[in-house]
Amino acid sequence: MKKRAEPIHRESPNRSTRINCVSLSSAGRTNRPGAHRGNIMEVALSLDADSRAGVLEGAPALLALFDRLEIRATIFLSFGPPLEAPVPRSSRSMARTSGLLGRWIARTRSAITSERLAALLPPLIARARSRGHELGARPANLQRWRDDLEQGPIEQFRENFLAASREFEVSTLQSLHSFSSPDWLASPALFELEDERELLYASDTRGTSPFLPSIDGRNFKTLQLPVTLPTWDEVLGSPGLDDESLLAFYRSSVREGIAQVHRIHAEIEGMSHFPLFERLVTGWKSDGVRFVRLETVARRALSRKDTLRRRDIKRREIPGRDRRVACES
Repeated sequence: MKKRAEPIHRESPNRSTRINCVSLSSAGRTNRPGAHRGNIMEVALSLDADSRAGVLEGAPALLALFDRLEIRATIFLSFGPPLEAPVPRSSRSMARTSGLLGRWIARTRSAITSERLAALLPPLIARARSRGHELGARPANLQRWRDDLEQGPIEQFRENFLAASREFEVSTLQSLHSFSSPDWLASPALFELEDERELLYASDTRGTSPFLPSIDGRNFKTLQLPVTLPTWDEVLGSPGLDDESLLAFYRSSVREGIAQVHRIHAEIEGMSHFPLFERLVTGWKSDGVRFVRLETVARRALSRKDTLRRRDIKRREIPGRDRRVACES
């Protein structure tokens, strides 16, 4: 009998206080082990481009913005098994903000496979590398990835991970050193593969600052760089949250002493809400925020192993997501 991937223990949410696995009031605090010291405010932008429109329109628009503002970011490119027909998102997700991304993906992916999407990537890869951006990998087929991770045999999940890794290295002509699991889906099987590949870091979780992951007493060695701020597809359209209050929240969430990791989507920040995102990064720049690549955050954290935390991973619900995500506990 084929062995199935083990799920992560699920934990009930606290809807009144949690938006990103941590309370809103804790956003930006610096009294955590591993925080860098000094008068530096940092944001690490992590960009996903998962559709034809995202690759051809959204990502290039964001790279042009980054050029103008002298920003360096990390871009996770989608590779792996072919896409099938899009799976409709739940009514809960589509009802408010996650549907922003869901509608873009459904509309632009409906007739495209991961091979065809990969064929569109060379100009983006070349431009990103020439501008000093970092490249990482993520799987192209979210539904297949979710099914294999949560239900499928480990052998199939392993092959999908390795396929994405191989295709990344062929396309970019560089070794894979970072991976990001879509929708923050994680499992012991994933962490084992990341350890096996000896990645510099992975960004599969939500939390507050860099840490080493543990699940049910099992320790893993690949550094996790959790996304620390809510994503826009989670918060856009929230009751009482207009553009000005959204910008104020994100600008006030960046504090001295620790890099905030912000996940952005080419289809949202680079297209449908580009002017608003331009205002945010311009505001951050005027606040004195320095933009860094995730690789920089990882190497700094690993250079201070005596202060690096080990944290358990739990699945929790957070507002704006229709499924539980892997969170630092």
